[in-house]
Amino acid sequence: MIDTQTLLALLDKTALFRGIPHSVLVPLIKQSMQITLQQGKQLLSPGVLNEYVFIIISGQLSVHLTPSTPGEPIAILNAGDCVGEMSVLVDRKVSAYVTAKTDCQLLAIGYSAFWSLIKGSNDAALNVLNILVQRIRSGNEVMADALLRDEIAPRQLPHDE
Repeated sequence: MIDTQTLLALLDKTALFRGIPHSVLVPLIKQSMQITLQQGKQLLSPGVLNEYVFIIISGQLSVHLTPSTPGEPIAILNAGDCVGEMSVLVDRKVSAYVTAKTDCQLLAIGYSAFWSLIKGSNDAALNVLNILVQRIRSGNEVMADALLRDEIAPRQLPHDE
């Protein structure tokens, strides 16, 4: 368990909490819980409701569209990154598999506490918007790469003559 002062120092460096005063973060931390996720364990799965936004305190999470996606994950999330915000924001089921790539320490912020932060802080709302835009751009890049691979692959197949 990480003490509040150390956690505040870590949160100050995260995209989600950039510019948020400690007077706002301390009550949020008190309403949240710290959890440990062992390497290989799944945090989120598609089709399941999620009630938490998770901040990675330490470790790495990998994001996949299928439970055993061959090759690279669509994203690797590191300390300071958040996950779960999209399903909490739209009150919908999770859209991807999120698994611990390494042992992880996470801060789990509940639905109500997260929404109170967003409603009470313009900076927090702008930070979330920035994170979502980055996720959309990253998703677009993954799709563009996949489309490009699909276009190139048939040309590389041997042709009957």
